[in-house]
Amino acid sequence: MRMDIDFDKRTIMVETPVMVEELERFIKEFNVDKKFVIIFDPQQIFLKTTNWNPIKKHIDHPIQKPWDYVFSKKKSFWVIVHLKDGRRIGGRFGTNSFASSYPYEEQIYLEEVWKLDDKGAFVEAIERSKGIIIFGNDISAVELFE
Repeated sequence: MRMDIDFDKRTIMVETPVMVEELERFIKEFNVDKKFVIIFDPQQIFLKTTNWNPIKKHIDHPIQKPWDYVFSKKKSFWVIVHLKDGRRIGGRFGTNSFASSYPYEEQIYLEEVWKLDDKGAFVEAIERSKGIIIFGNDISAVELFE
């Protein structure tokens, strides 16, 4: 977190979002009028400006791989991993799951492994399984479901 404090103007500029309580403490400590507190998130500013058509075509996205983009959102998914040898692995990517990110090789840990039927529907959890780690060089595709 970076914080710029201008005592003459009685302002605080915070570079990243902070907890409300912490910001309130600084406001009280430095007797700053709340209307002069500016909070910005550089990632949000980047995303908003890069979606503006005049600039959008000239700027690369900061996240270079779809793998990193999807799994950085920290959302839960039902997943079917298609392996290069033709097998499919079904499972749950939840709060205890993990996916590696750049610059490391893609790997995914699914906290639950599920049996799939011939059509790819999730049938039942594999009993006593504590999950599975799948290495990126074995993966041909990953399907994600809500």
